[in-house]
Amino acid sequence: WEAYTMASSLDLQREFQALCKNVYFQPPESVKLSYPCIIYKRSAGDTRFADNKKYSYTAGYDVVVVEMDPDRKLATDVYTHFVYCREGSPYISNNLYHSPFTIYF
Repeated sequence: WEAYTMASSLDLQREFQALCKNVYFQPPESVKLSYPCIIYKRSAGDTRFADNKKYSYTAGYDVVVVEMDPDRKLATDVYTHFVYCREGSPYISNNLYHSPFTIYF
């Protein structure tokens, strides 16, 4: 099928680094995070079908923006930067503001 489009996680890493210097791809628990940061991992992609076959596919990523600022400026920057971005429910943990997203890239 011809409409298979998927940028690499390195391409996404570069996009994130344009917004924030602390970007982590599937970090192990032993990594000490610096804030604000963007944490991401692969998730289910978006497959479109037509004529009883796969027509297009876009890779999906689960993203969490973690910051100390309750105004969530970095989270807003991430949300507005990516065209195919769906926001989850923000939450607070350990006095840090977590903003989850699903990005198709």
